[in-house]
Amino acid sequence: MHPHEPERFQFSGTFQGATQADYERVEYELELPFTGYPFQQEDFANLAPLNGSALYHEPGLGKTFTSAITALHRMIVDGVDTAIVVMPPVLLANWARFLGKFKWRDGSPLRVVVYAGTPAKRKALKITGQHFVLMSMDIFKRDYDYICATLGGRYIHLIVDEAQAIKNINSINYQAVKEFSSGNSLQLLTGTPLNAPIDAYAYINLIAPGVYRNFLQFESIHVESRDFFDRPKDYIKLDLLRSNLLVNAARRLKEEVLKHLPPVTISAMSYELDPKHLKLYQKLADEQLLLLPDGSKIDATVPSKLVHNLGQIICNWQHFDPAHGKDARSIELVQQLLDELGDEKLVVFANYKMTNRRIVSSFKHAGVVGVWGDIPPKEKERALDTFMNDRKCRIITLQPRSAGVGIDGLQHVCSNIFYFEPPITPAQLDQSLSRLYRDGQMEAVTVRIGMAEGTCQVRQVSALVDKKELVDTLQGSHIDLRDMLFGR
Repeated sequence: MHPHEPERFQFSGTFQGATQADYERVEYELELPFTGYPFQQEDFANLAPLNGSALYHEPGLGKTFTSAITALHRMIVDGVDTAIVVMPPVLLANWARFLGKFKWRDGSPLRVVVYAGTPAKRKALKITGQHFVLMSMDIFKRDYDYICATLGGRYIHLIVDEAQAIKNINSINYQAVKEFSSGNSLQLLTGTPLNAPIDAYAYINLIAPGVYRNFLQFESIHVESRDFFDRPKDYIKLDLLRSNLLVNAARRLKEEVLKHLPPVTISAMSYELDPKHLKLYQKLADEQLLLLPDGSKIDATVPSKLVHNLGQIICNWQHFDPAHGKDARSIELVQQLLDELGDEKLVVFANYKMTNRRIVSSFKHAGVVGVWGDIPPKEKERALDTFMNDRKCRIITLQPRSAGVGIDGLQHVCSNIFYFEPPITPAQLDQSLSRLYRDGQMEAVTVRIGMAEGTCQVRQVSALVDKKELVDTLQGSHIDLRDMLFGR
């Protein structure tokens, strides 16, 4: 989206659902702050009249704008009383700031309330008579009965931003959204809907119920075999599943609609662990038990815990064996990149809080800030502001889980990414990469993924490529990750 002085939303294209009269009524009522891209205008026309819809556009393609216009259309034309927007907490301020730019024709702003804070503070907030009520998924679930009782009898438009939070049909998130949307309208927003084809069922069942009779039918059609743990392994009829995923939905890629974006390249940055470091890693890998110099121990007999702890040991040797007095070689890679980049900035993604803290302590000489899970919001804002505005600050280290969404602006100051640890899922890769590879990026984006030879990281990267190829068959992609990392 390109901000302009307030001007009317000029529609071009073919209306397949909303009528010209419908749209002109919206245009008459509102003074919109942005001019939409043609694809946003098309999506509005196709999806605005539907009781259930989804936008699966890649991150950075203005889903918020299209969704806001759709919600306002439903208020003006279809009699919706209030739009509730459910999202990760990190997005609340972004949504509030964005909606604050909209005005009615008489100059009055939209009525928007951020439903957050302590239980007492939340109950003191007025959620009736608002155009938009913004809240986190946790609060939505926690106060579900109160919200239903307070807004009972009203027609509500529910928007779920970062809707991957509802992809598990056995989760409370999914059940709450499904129950609430019955009798109301619903729009799902996510740029990374799938980590596996099985995830598609939740979205389809919410916005296009009846495409599959039930989950058992879905599995019988698309799941060909299962692994040792009875999890879906091989899938079939993916063309049909792709088609069904797009019923009442739209999916767009950056390369299709933002043709001005520069290219992105991804490469592996392989390295070997120090012999003593490798010995420590192999001892835990072989014995699932590691006694540390301080007398504590790591018991990793559960497979998931073993992988987790092995990952931490790879990049945090100093923590587990401080006597050797050397940095892990992955730290040396960061310094190598800084030397190669000259005055350019570098975004580092690291999965573990421990790793992020280590990076901050190791690169104070280069100017470094960090954002990870337990960083307070104000400190996070200061870190981002410093990285984007202080030329002496060359590194920001981010935890993908807490910084994969809700951060915009990095693309204006940086075009270099280093994954200190490999991304865990395709969605995590796409979300984190989109912090830089998005509208506003003027330089070719260079991405390097650190990978310690002879460790579980090699298998993790290989599994990541396999999973991404599978989900990209359904949701599309413009990045051939296998060719970039391993060649063909």
